[in-house]
Amino acid sequence: MNALHIMSALNVCLLLIIGALCVRYKVLTKIVGIITHEGIIDPLTTERYHFQVDVFGNAPSYDGDDDVIVMLGDSLTENTPFNELLNFRHKIKNRGISSDNTRGILHRIDEAIGIKPAKMFMLLGINDIGNDMPLTESMSNYREIVRRVKMSSPATKIYIQSVFPVDHKKLADNARCRRRTNNAITAFNAELQRLAEELGCEFVDTYSVFAVDGEMDNACTFDGLHLNGTGMMKWCNFLEQYMQ
Repeated sequence: MNALHIMSALNVCLLLIIGALCVRYKVLTKIVGIITHEGIIDPLTTERYHFQVDVFGNAPSYDGDDDVIVMLGDSLTENTPFNELLNFRHKIKNRGISSDNTRGILHRIDEAIGIKPAKMFMLLGINDIGNDMPLTESMSNYREIVRRVKMSSPATKIYIQSVFPVDHKKLADNARCRRRTNNAITAFNAELQRLAEELGCEFVDTYSVFAVDGEMDNACTFDGLHLNGTGMMKWCNFLEQYMQ
């Protein structure tokens, strides 16, 4: 085989590799979303976000019931089977979507409002911090979310939960999670508490439920950020006093 044939073969191999990488990138961006070089995910670009919003929009309503509870948030909420863990003592609709932040929730809040729940528990912010969203933007989004709920479903009681701490030892190898420092979480929660008081919402200190020496209780997380079964049960048991 002469040099020309070798060069042609190498070019074909290179084109095949580039094509395979392009296909892989296209698939990943559909599933995960647009990811920057800094590892920031925009939830509005993910296929999962739009899939979940579509599912929520087609779910049967509880029209006429006055005791429905909506849990609104990101993967921490989505992952938690509230009805099962609370033995179906409450009518709970889980409206959590993985990787979501205040911007994404503001975009989809109308569906949750349409349920006209008696109570709405919000846990938002860890992905705002992870995506390096300015604190002022997060609070502005939060304010607008609450305003819309109060305007369109005034009978709904709103509970604003503080962001959980993280376990930095377990997060050490995850580059995307390094922005999620407990100092940033504490600062976020301080602003969140002020906002809740200003807007007349009940502030629920879930941070303290999991904090041990300023870090997430190691027994309650499997990766430093998300709850394991023990953590989910602890969260549900704590929240139930507000669900009665």
